[in-house]
Amino acid sequence: MNQNLPNFDLWQKGYKLLIAIHRLVEVFPKERKFSIGSDLKHSANEVLTKIVTSKFNLANEKILETLSNLEVAKGLGLAKNINFQILGQEYQKLAKEVISTRLSLGIPRGLASWKVKISKKLTPRQKKIIQYLKENNKINFSQAREIFSEVSSRTLRLDLKSLLAQKLIHKNGKSVRTYYTLFT
Repeated sequence: MNQNLPNFDLWQKGYKLLIAIHRLVEVFPKERKFSIGSDLKHSANEVLTKIVTSKFNLANEKILETLSNLEVAKGLGLAKNINFQILGQEYQKLAKEVISTRLSLGIPRGLASWKVKISKKLTPRQKKIIQYLKENNKINFSQAREIFSEVSSRTLRLDLKSLLAQKLIHKNGKSVRTYYTLFT
């Protein structure tokens, strides 16, 4: 597999779990392979798709869907309980790693695909504000004015207001003590 894929380590873990799901479904009775078995394989495959496209919140939703499908299959007695227990534990570990990756990349909670939203909706100046916040954790209006001295105060306020509306940054404090942080 191409190691240049985004989030390759996470993808690789999800891939191994997907293969384990396919092997598990093989032991299901024939009449269940195309119902719950198909649902299980589909949700496990979607986990990979969401990881490789950096849609971490959706990846976690698909992990929950996979865990739910595992519970249904377990309840129906379609394989040994130990198989479901191990897969459930591994998917829970993967979910924690997905969350950790999302946080380490500074992706706000609630945005399914932060990279796509950033590239489509933000101006270069707004992207620079986000980058500054990633590196420095907070910014106040005076600091922003120093960085963007070539634009008017009104334009800068509109940029900050736009970032607030998109829930990319959070406003803290009031009046002259106001500062902005990344939305988490």
